[in-house]
Amino acid sequence: MWIHGAIVFLCCLTVQGEDVCEPGRYGDKCTQTCSPDCKPLPNDIVLCGRETGECFEGCKAGVYGDRCDQPCSRNCKDLTCNQHNGYCTLGCIENYIGDFCETLKEITTVHQGTAYSSSTTVTTGVAPTSSSQVVIPVVVTVLVLILILVGAVVIFIWRRKKQKEKQS
Repeated sequence: MWIHGAIVFLCCLTVQGEDVCEPGRYGDKCTQTCSPDCKPLPNDIVLCGRETGECFEGCKAGVYGDRCDQPCSRNCKDLTCNQHNGYCTLGCIENYIGDFCETLKEITTVHQGTAYSSSTTVTTGVAPTSSSQVVIPVVVTVLVLILILVGAVVIFIWRRKKQKEKQS
């Protein structure tokens, strides 16, 4: 992920020619701060999308979402969840099940030789968005990055050609 963020950052600096926010900032006139839960680059610089504030390197443990502003379920093992959809990636803490570990397992109790079971469902928050609401922005982002890279290559080739023409 570090290389991806660095490339995006450099492409935005060179190709767009617009004002670029300093690392850790985004928004119109760079007045907003990237989420403190964005995972930093190895040199502790945090990069996020200039328009949306989307964390380029993903999220720190315990949160998910484009801006790393959604808490993982408190029932996820080690508070670890998928950074795009919030599913508990390491499983659930004891007695919980489900993608978000929101359901308490059925408990069977034996009392004086009689078995009975009871089931309790506990919901621990709102389920995150559907996968299509995550996949579409990711695909659009990848396409935009490809266009930026192609544009950078075209500009580079055009400038070289122009310099060669001047030298001739």
